[in-house]
Amino acid sequence: MALRFPQLLKVAEEQQNSKYSSGGKMIPTPEEAATFQPQVVAEGGWEKCWEDGVTPWDQGRATPLILHLLDSSSLPLGRTLVPGCGGGHDIVAMANPERFVVGLDISEKALKKANETYGSAPNAKYFAFMKEDFFTWRPDELFDLIFDYVFFCAIEPEMRPAWAKSMYELLKPEGELITLMYPITDHVGGAPYKVSVSAYECFLFVSIRTCFLFFPFGTTPYCKLEFGLSRRGCFLLPQNLFLYFSKLVFVKLQEVLFSSPLRVPLGFKAVSIEENPDSIPTRKGKEKLGRWKKIN
Repeated sequence: MALRFPQLLKVAEEQQNSKYSSGGKMIPTPEEAATFQPQVVAEGGWEKCWEDGVTPWDQGRATPLILHLLDSSSLPLGRTLVPGCGGGHDIVAMANPERFVVGLDISEKALKKANETYGSAPNAKYFAFMKEDFFTWRPDELFDLIFDYVFFCAIEPEMRPAWAKSMYELLKPEGELITLMYPITDHVGGAPYKVSVSAYECFLFVSIRTCFLFFPFGTTPYCKLEFGLSRRGCFLLPQNLFLYFSKLVFVKLQEVLFSSPLRVPLGFKAVSIEENPDSIPTRKGKEKLGRWKKIN
């Protein structure tokens, strides 16, 4: 049964008794956070959550991994984007004279809170909060770095191809995408929706090209299909699943003629994928750090 907003507030109050916290704020598990789905997917849900302070995804401070990357000088410089920036903690932590950071969100309440909290920060001239739709916004200047944390898992799974498309179009050539992949669990529902390394690879590694296949037992000698090519091999795209219901007994790949690849979703290579050593207690073993380079 769908939870009404008063019930969501009750869930949030109960979570205050949790033994896990980050910066003094209680952080629920992915399974607990998923109980917020009925509210956040409703019309105006994100706004209502920020208005009433029901923001279990907000740690109340910069992501520990970001602080670690800053301390180790392993965070790229240049123009940086953080989609779904929420309260803006990561934006302020990263911003400096050599790294201008843009925090993007669709929630006016979230951005108002971010501006109220950080508008007078000493480094305020090196960051900006903007109310824009990540999936349609295309600025005049591209980015050297994009940081994604609890954004990929917050969007509906069917929007993930559009997520990859926007990442590709917003990054400069050789730009870097950092993804803190969370939650790597088997829970049902969302937001947050469960993720996996393969879910990211599916959209960041995939190169969609046109192929011609020979069907020796088919009535039509050639059939034009779209295949996905990834590190995990060759697979049929969903729109071609109808082939499994055909009477085809054997398919022989006779000739593959590649056309120019579509721009997206393609064009990334994985630099590294590893466990996040800086996870807070409730996220231990459920996060991985992925670093990806845009390639042409």
